[in-house]
This record gives sequence, structure tokens and C-alpha cells, in this order.
Amino acid sequence: GAEVVFADATKHDEAVAKISHMPMLLSQALFNLVKNDELALKLASSGFRDMTRLAMSNIDMAVDMVTLNSANIKHSLEKLNESLLDIENDYTQKIERIRDERSKMYDKDGKNIL
Repeated sequence: GAEVVFADATKHDEAVAKISHMPMLLSQALFNLVKNDELALKLASSGFRDMTRLAMSNIDMAVDMVTLNSANIKHSLEKLNESLLDIENDYTQKIERIRDERSKMYDKDGKNIL
């Protein structure tokens, strides 16, 4: 099984910006993008539902996370933008690699096995 990873506070804050804080912001931004698009909201199904679940995060917790870790979140969003712009190049090859790597991250019960 996966072992517990210990990191110093700086590395921890960098990591959680990528895997916790940024996903919440992306979820909120995605919902904000379509909130006034009646057709998009009516067509939205499980993908949109799953991608926007974090938009319902506790407000106080969300504000604290974004305020206290804003520099790391900003850096992570810049890196995400680079990734989005880059992914179109050799798209098929990249998404095959991403799919394969992501499929090895969790077991059948959804537990991280890395």
C-alpha cells in the first residue's frame, strides 16, 4: 500500500495548492463560466457534476485556503495554463500517456496506491 509522505511546510503548501486548492478554484471557475448559460446548465451531466462538486466547498475554509496559500496557488495556475496550452501539441499521444499514468494512481476502491 501507499506509505505516508512527510514533507516540510513549504513543500506541503506547494503540493496542496496543486491537488486541493487549485481544484477547488477550477471547480468554482467552471461553474461561474456556465452559470448564466441556460442550455449548458440543462445539458450538464455527470462530467460537469463531478468537475464542479468542489464549488460547494465550505466558504470560510475556501477563503482561508486561498488567502493563506495565494502565492502557491498563483504559481500552480500559471503552470496549469502552460499545460493547457501545451496539451494540444501531440494531443492523442499526451492524453494516452495521461490516461495510463492516472489509471495507476488508485486501486479499485479509490485508494491512492502511489
